[in-house]
Amino acid sequence: MTLVWKFLAGAVAVGVVLVAGIALWSQNGERRIVAAADQFRVPQDWVVLSQRVQGPRPVGIGDVACPSLTRRWRAPTDMTSSDLSKLITSSGWNLNLENECQPRPGAAFLGRSCSAVGQVDGYRAQLYYKSPSTDSATPTLTLFLQ
Repeated sequence: MTLVWKFLAGAVAVGVVLVAGIALWSQNGERRIVAAADQFRVPQDWVVLSQRVQGPRPVGIGDVACPSLTRRWRAPTDMTSSDLSKLITSSGWNLNLENECQPRPGAAFLGRSCSAVGQVDGYRAQLYYKSPSTDSATPTLTLFLQ
């Protein structure tokens, strides 16, 4: 085997090992962030509307940190700040409520909204509750982890 072929074979082997390593690293990062999100418990009658998991990448691109997770539920009834605090506490999390789940007087948005932020397993966690109107039509709770 000539020196060129040995070099090419070595380069291909290094490339394969590198790609396999990145794939394993990415899968492990996705498992970790999903496991952190799974700690947050909602009542069984809540419906998961969507979930998006972005695994770690060798280079973070754009305004989304690596890795990140967004999970959104439909809540069957309107929530109060106390309800949100109970969900947070029962999940073993320590997030701070940023505002009360109240309609905002004079705001263009007529519904209720509130959020809580903190750290969970090394990720920045944010919960955002929104009810599109004051009559509790289709309220949603969204979890963001980054």
